[in-house]
Amino acid sequence: DEVRPSVVNIDTKVVPQQAEMPDGMNQLEDLFKYFGMPAPDQRQRRPQSATGSGFVLDKEGHIVTNNHVVDGAQDITVRLWNGSEYKGEVIGTDPDTDLAVIKIDAPDSDLRPVKLGDSDALKVGQFAIAMGSPRGFEGSLSLGHISALGRENLNLPGLRFQNFIQTDAAI
Repeated sequence: DEVRPSVVNIDTKVVPQQAEMPDGMNQLEDLFKYFGMPAPDQRQRRPQSATGSGFVLDKEGHIVTNNHVVDGAQDITVRLWNGSEYKGEVIGTDPDTDLAVIKIDAPDSDLRPVKLGDSDALKVGQFAIAMGSPRGFEGSLSLGHISALGRENLNLPGLRFQNFIQTDAAI
């Protein structure tokens, strides 16, 4: 009850870049034309959509989410706990940590900032709860525990930061 109003659903739309046609594509274009179809480079680029979760950071409308949710997005819609929807704007991204900050213009009464905890106070064995809206299923919650603290040397591609909290709560 305390956290749910701070969790938001984020819908994005991305128009993919049009790929350049490799050499020799004229033959493929001729084949498409023969069957009365538009050639690949003439097809319309269809917007792709994605959805994710985030949380309200402050009353100014800043929202923390994952970078992969908003990466390349031309249109961002944020849905709050009360069903209100607002256009989001990317303020900053950090692909190395997969974090992003977006901002919405919403009245104070709609914004419920989350109360952040102190990760230094965590202990192995404590309960961990993850709340979000995976694939648009708003208000989803999973429960687990803190499995380990200070995880290092994970050998994940592009990972520059370490000292992770390990949990088995589905995120």
